[in-house]
Amino acid sequence: MSTRAATVLFAARRLESLYELRNHLEIAGVRVYTASSTREILDRLREEGPDLVVLDQDLDAVTTPALILAIRTYTPSPDVILITDERRLETEAAQSSLGLLHLLKKPVDEGDLYEKILARVRERGLPRSLPQREAPLVLCVDDDALQLNALQRLLTGHGYRVHTCDTALRALASFPDVRPDVAIVDIMMPGTGGLDLAEKIRSRTGGKVPVVLLSALNTQTTRETARQRGASRYLVKPCPNKEVVAAVEAVLAEADR
Repeated sequence: MSTRAATVLFAARRLESLYELRNHLEIAGVRVYTASSTREILDRLREEGPDLVVLDQDLDAVTTPALILAIRTYTPSPDVILITDERRLETEAAQSSLGLLHLLKKPVDEGDLYEKILARVRERGLPRSLPQREAPLVLCVDDDALQLNALQRLLTGHGYRVHTCDTALRALASFPDVRPDVAIVDIMMPGTGGLDLAEKIRSRTGGKVPVVLLSALNTQTTRETARQRGASRYLVKPCPNKEVVAAVEAVLAEADR
């Protein structure tokens, strides 16, 4: 039997409405990951090997059957719960043809979904982790809205809390109401840039909040300047998602020593 905690992947175009459900599952000792695109689903399946996938058909209604078949090719094969607003589907026929654990019609009762997930965890004898402390908070600062949203999706999908700001001034104004455990900062921003912000964060927090700088600049001089101004890590754009997550995990581990 696996010794890791039971893992659930939530896949939906809009994940905000599932926040409370995800939080309750994590309190119950179930690890939760999220995905908001087909590509992210496949990445999570390869990286995390979830025991159960909760798939909202709003992600891509046309290709949902093909996606479910692809999900079931992974080893070990996860259980699948499909959430749909398609009224023409016959529940029993759809469950049989797609091999679903459950097929739920919208609006979904989150309490009922929570119980169904935990019942399957107990039925399969999957272990659960002890309740953990509140997830680390990552402050993300970037004037590029697309980049900021991408960072938020990536980090929340890996279990982090995220606070976003589109300027350095807004980030500084958020202290001390927002107390991040780590900051990811873009260097090139109008007004106060990322290097200045990294230095100010180091000064205000006494160096307790590590800063990961993101930049399209890849020179030794820039890297050295970044270290001198307070950066713990320096990542060059475009940066693979795995490297971003690895950098956050590394600086948090260093801060705990």
